[in-house]
Amino acid sequence: MDSIQGSSAVFVANGAPRSDDGTHGSVRQSVEDIGAMSLVIEPDWKPAYIRRLTNVDRDLIADIPFRNESFSEKFIHLMLRGKEVSPGMYLCDASGIIPTRFYYVFDAKVEPYLPKNPGTHGAKLSAFFNTDIYIVDNPYDNVALFIKQSDDLHYFGQYNQPRNSDRLGYDTQCERVPDHVKMYWAQKLADPHRAAWLKAEMMKHFCPEMRYNGRLPAGKTVTPGGTVLSEVDIEAEKERYWAKAKHELFNFARRVRSWKEEAEMEVFTTTVEKMLLAFEATDADETPALRLWWEYLVCTGWDAGVYQRLWDLK
Repeated sequence: MDSIQGSSAVFVANGAPRSDDGTHGSVRQSVEDIGAMSLVIEPDWKPAYIRRLTNVDRDLIADIPFRNESFSEKFIHLMLRGKEVSPGMYLCDASGIIPTRFYYVFDAKVEPYLPKNPGTHGAKLSAFFNTDIYIVDNPYDNVALFIKQSDDLHYFGQYNQPRNSDRLGYDTQCERVPDHVKMYWAQKLADPHRAAWLKAEMMKHFCPEMRYNGRLPAGKTVTPGGTVLSEVDIEAEKERYWAKAKHELFNFARRVRSWKEEAEMEVFTTTVEKMLLAFEATDADETPALRLWWEYLVCTGWDAGVYQRLWDLK
């Protein structure tokens, strides 16, 4: 079978400069400084969760052919008629080719921790998630995985995500995520034609939504001291309370409109350089840092029917 030889890498900083306040790695660090890194290749490294998994039962992958035929990306999308709903994840109508409505197409060039061979486990990196995909039950179960090597796609089997995603720490992101992968995500996030869901997630991340902590429009029948009020007093108290609640809600709505305008402008003015600097920001910086997430791809077996149907159509 063909092997997708993605490589992981460790970056070692070459004396990153200290800022005036004595800190390292803040957003004041230039993009040129970020690039001043040296590579140490570790091709077999995997996230801890993937390392702890047992291999797939041989009976579940016994049908993997010795030569795993390739398919063009155009052919796969033409046959499955998928629409990208999250980076590398496609939603399609029931095609009769794959068992569910979702399939993955990932590029090994920018996903160094994908499964190395069909029928094995791996992981991908993600910046944000599209929660709208939950309109379909269990969207991450039994998903067909295609991995791009050079210009061709290879079917790797069916995959689940049994564990929720884990966010990378600063150390892991520095030492395990190659610069070209960060550049890929920086360009994707800075793309002015980004999907609406991605824009909304970026707004919430880089300009956190305001929360209302004021009064709610509900009357009181008991004073704070526990004294029961008469019906007349109750109505008067309700009117006073509602007037204050209405005033606070009005002010909050006005602040939310202002927040939305500010957040939209923040995302609208996003650049590749700003995203690269966000990767280097500290967790304590006032400006939110950008950390990638692990999406764990656990192989549940090889669907010979999927492979054969695609091969017959080819």
